[in-house]
This record gives sequence, structure tokens and C-alpha cells, in this order.
Amino acid sequence: MRKLLLVVLVLAAFASCKKDKECNDQVKVMLYTNAQMIVNCGPFNVDVYVDDKLVGTLENPYSDKEVSIPCDVKDENGRILAVEIEQGKHKYKAVGDCGTNMVCSDEFNVANNDCQSVFIDFNN
Repeated sequence: MRKLLLVVLVLAAFASCKKDKECNDQVKVMLYTNAQMIVNCGPFNVDVYVDDKLVGTLENPYSDKEVSIPCDVKDENGRILAVEIEQGKHKYKAVGDCGTNMVCSDEFNVANNDCQSVFIDFNN
């Protein structure tokens, strides 16, 4: 009877992992950009899409790509967007609301790390 109960509990744990997606390999990704330095047309936002889903908005898109972003940073000024994403290859698109041609897209690969930085380069 105990073995049967143990099997049922293990199966329930796996089922709940799949349902809640808490057991997937999620990695924290820090997204940031130099958009304000490149465009310089006053304050504006940059919407960030990953795999065609809006993941958030950079409200102050002014960062230098040489800046190292620690995983535990608390961004209170809208320069960094922290999201949790599954491991693997992803596409991003960043769209600024400061002109019609303000779109940047590329790919990035999320490895099995605790945290990863992705610089959205409007220079390219």
C-alpha cells in the first residue's frame, strides 16, 4: 500500500509541474538597450517582444552596452527589463515609440545559467 501511495504522489508531483510550468528550465534574462543614446528625441518607451509576445516595456531606454548587469539588480528607473524565459533559442523585437522606423530585432540563446544579459543594440 505504501508503494502505491508513493507512486501516486510522484505522479501527482510530475503532473503539477507540467500544469504550472514551475518545473521547466526557466532562466532570468535581463534586457536593456541603448535606444535613447542612438535616437535622442526626448523621453520615449521601448516595447520588448520575445517570440512575438510582449514581455514588457523599457520606460527609460538609456544604457551603455559596456555596463555589466548583475542578476539581483533592482531597476527602479525603467532601464532594465527582467523576465524569466525557458532555455533555448529565442527571437526578440524591440519597438520604440519615437519614430516609425524604430524597430530592432535579433536572436539570442538562453543557456542553463542563473541569469543572462541581452543587449538590444539599435546601432545595428
